[in-house]
Amino acid sequence: MNREPAGRESTTRANTDALLAPDALRALIAGAKKRDEDALTALVTHFHRHIYLTAYAIMRTPEDAEDVTQDTFLKAFAKLHTLEHPDAFPAWLTTIATRLAIDKNRRKTRLAETPLITAQEQARLDPRRDPTERMILAEALETLSSAHRATLLLYERDGYDYKEIAEILNIPIGTVKSRLANAKRLLREVFESREDDR
Repeated sequence: MNREPAGRESTTRANTDALLAPDALRALIAGAKKRDEDALTALVTHFHRHIYLTAYAIMRTPEDAEDVTQDTFLKAFAKLHTLEHPDAFPAWLTTIATRLAIDKNRRKTRLAETPLITAQEQARLDPRRDPTERMILAEALETLSSAHRATLLLYERDGYDYKEIAEILNIPIGTVKSRLANAKRLLREVFESREDDR
């Protein structure tokens, strides 16, 4: 039986949730559902950076990331009445942003092969690696398809588990596992090849 690794909590998610207590989040959601402008503004202020970074990781341009961020909040607030559990708002918002970004990126075929994770971002993911290794890994990530990079990003950077990624990308859990396994295998092969050339 496959089981999720214990203790997978992303730094991004943990930091986002830590700044807003559950009671405060529930109060803001309740106010936002009543179209209270202060509550809506507070939600945007609190979650804007996380949503922008999520969009940017997929879109790779500030303009597109900001467009996706704005569209995410517009769609979320329009559909807020469908959110049954306020505590799920952060994950729900991330799901909307990720799907919008992936859909927008698919329409922009000229950006289909743009890397999702730069060398600088990879350095933040794993500061223990030396600069040369980080560069090799960043280049290896560029060889992955956008679907594989998005899946890997959600798992490794954002800390979502298989079920959550399946819901965000609207794909079966088996596909999530397959993409992750293939992505890691390809990264390992490229990394080992580059290591041999050093």
